[in-house]
Amino acid sequence: LEYSSAGERCAPVSSADGGEIPDTPTGAHATDPTAVPLPFSHLRRPLDAHLEREIPALLSTASALVGMHPDEATEPIIDAALRHGRPFAVVPCCVFARALPKLMQGGGHVSTYEQLLAYLQAKHPAIKRTHLP
Repeated sequence: LEYSSAGERCAPVSSADGGEIPDTPTGAHATDPTAVPLPFSHLRRPLDAHLEREIPALLSTASALVGMHPDEATEPIIDAALRHGRPFAVVPCCVFARALPKLMQGGGHVSTYEQLLAYLQAKHPAIKRTHLP
């Protein structure tokens, strides 16, 4: 998950057919007068307690926290969304069983993708699973 200040702009990038596609935000593009305004904030730092203290208004007013293949940020995204009462959507990817051991309810460590989903879903009764088409 990455962050850039709200309202940061990014320079347009030309596609193969000559159309413009917004690029990901970077500081160099922020001053470009032809840049396209971004309708979202994008985090570029670990989502941890330190960052949450720095940007509480952003987290408390976000429409949603989203992580698409967020690797180690999967659980912090969910935890931050629950702490700030925000909706979230994550598409978990890797289990990271050795690097980030998680203890399942009832004992045992998370070691499979299905166990990871169950572990994350157990964080709150309103968490639902769905499949992307």
